[in-house]
Amino acid sequence: MYFSKYAARPKKDIPFGMIGTTIAIIFIYLGVSVVASGILPIDQVANQPLTLVAREILSAPIFVFFMVCGPFMALTTTINSVYASYVQPIQAATHDGWFPKSFAVTNKRGSPWKILTLCWLASMLPILLGWDISTIANTYILTDICIGIFMMVAIAMLPKKFPDAWATREFGQSVPLWVFYTFVGLAGVVQGILIYNSVTSIKLYIVVVTAVAFTIGIIYAIKKDKEVNLESSNGEQYLEPGLETTSDSLADNLR
Repeated sequence: MYFSKYAARPKKDIPFGMIGTTIAIIFIYLGVSVVASGILPIDQVANQPLTLVAREILSAPIFVFFMVCGPFMALTTTINSVYASYVQPIQAATHDGWFPKSFAVTNKRGSPWKILTLCWLASMLPILLGWDISTIANTYILTDICIGIFMMVAIAMLPKKFPDAWATREFGQSVPLWVFYTFVGLAGVVQGILIYNSVTSIKLYIVVVTAVAFTIGIIYAIKKDKEVNLESSNGEQYLEPGLETTSDSLADNLR
């Protein structure tokens, strides 16, 4: 979704990619689960890692290859997702005037090294604090789902904020508006449940720090929103290099 501006047909390519990968992952996970639970008796594999079965069915060299390359591939996909879900929005927000323009400066290869450095420092903090994997996972879920709440609100505002783009959307034109709002509301409820589970699973000081960080961010956004609106009214635009400034291209990227 965050790379839609690079897609040739974003209104078709991005939904196809999201739906297609979800279906593919379901079949892959089901296949791995069948193998993991069908090789050995169920009482031996219940609540056990996949390495137990892998050690039984793989030769020693292939097992070592599996143990080394598996985590590296998992880390690679996670790092790529971080580039998409954090670096791109921050870079776009910087070009829109929410942060100093120098913050989005890129190196000779086009990478926003300041933003990447900030993400790296943020990822190093849990390691320096000595958090266990459970605390790291629940803290990540808490912050990510809190951001998801804001996203749910923004999605719910799309029909009124961008009526023309909403009317010409590629998918779901026959879906009634009340159905759309119902699903957005259900998604918000799920987000709230996940937030509650995360809050009850981590230490209080992490919850307090997270709440303070979000409060500061909201105050900054409210204050900065007036400046950004003022700049927009003066006709200034902050777009990433390579994007055309015509109304057609802007509308395509919004969709």
